[in-house]
Amino acid sequence: MSLRHGLCAAIGFQDLLGQDINLGGGAASGSDEMANSVEQERAAIEADEKKLADRRKKLVEREQTERQKAIGKSVLARVDRDRLEKLLARMKELGVDEVERRLHSA
Repeated sequence: MSLRHGLCAAIGFQDLLGQDINLGGGAASGSDEMANSVEQERAAIEADEKKLADRRKKLVEREQTERQKAIGKSVLARVDRDRLEKLLARMKELGVDEVERRLHSA
């Protein structure tokens, strides 16, 4: 095979006899297969991301439930409603860090 013939084959031209040069496998079918596999991979990643988002949502719900259980077992669960509302309002005013600092210094 001459250099010219090889270059023609590489870029998809016809050979010197006017016949199409086949590089084997066909570029179009290879591109289609690659496009399909890329789309399949993209779909698989999106499905994995959805599953992960669902797991994160369930974890947040579980953490919230655990916090509610902990509060329910704490001394706050035994405080009457009015007193609890006042305590929570004051905590909101001060912020959790300040409340925690004051409790530690007491």
